[in-house]
Amino acid sequence: VILLGGLVGGLLMTAGSEARLARNLIAVEKAQNLAEAGINRAILLLLSSDDLAELELGGAAGFTLRLDDAAEIAVTIRDSCGQIDLNWAPAPLLSAYAVAVGLSPASARQFTEAVIAGREDGHRSSGNLSPSGFGQLPALPQVAVPNAIPVAPWQTRRDIARLPGIGPRELAALLPGLTVNCREQGADPQYAGADVRRAVTLSGLPGRSHRLAYDIVAEVKLPGGAVAATEAALWLTRDSDAPYRIVHWYRR
Repeated sequence: VILLGGLVGGLLMTAGSEARLARNLIAVEKAQNLAEAGINRAILLLLSSDDLAELELGGAAGFTLRLDDAAEIAVTIRDSCGQIDLNWAPAPLLSAYAVAVGLSPASARQFTEAVIAGREDGHRSSGNLSPSGFGQLPALPQVAVPNAIPVAPWQTRRDIARLPGIGPRELAALLPGLTVNCREQGADPQYAGADVRRAVTLSGLPGRSHRLAYDIVAEVKLPGGAVAATEAALWLTRDSDAPYRIVHWYRR
């Protein structure tokens, strides 16, 4: 009887654990779906704005959605050209930005050299996008070599986490002002945050936004503790049949 009771108790504990795991997985999936809904709402806002200047994207434009009674979705839209493009920015701008966010001069130099080394000029120049037209984006494989410098152009800004000397603190400091989506060498101070504006001043390398490229982040936290975030980068195409094109879509 004792053995049978222990067996039943063990089975009940296992069933309870599996039920909790299933509930957690469902909650995480729900949070991810809500985050993606936030991205889509931001895209709709970009497409429906007659004058994108009205969005006041200086630094970033943020808003909160409630598509579910129990969850809020925090959405941020940034003009990509108010950030520093890892594939296009010259070394002085990259280095100035790293210093502006608090890296030491030596660490800033190491970061800059690693970013430059991670580029391939041939791939970067193919499929060039410019304000005068919408070209084909290069279909490059995602580099997934941990603790190594990628040998292809930067696919997402989070790829810098693989670089030597970039820990959680450095990553958190650097990410807000970086992009892979503008495809211009400078950064437009009008749409930049404080650290990017400082880097532009230090380097003397301003840019001008073409108002076609945008980075969007949507973050969700459910009351039960499940969290999710989705990042997307897109270009507006000036094509009524396909008014935008997703450059990358990343769940984290």
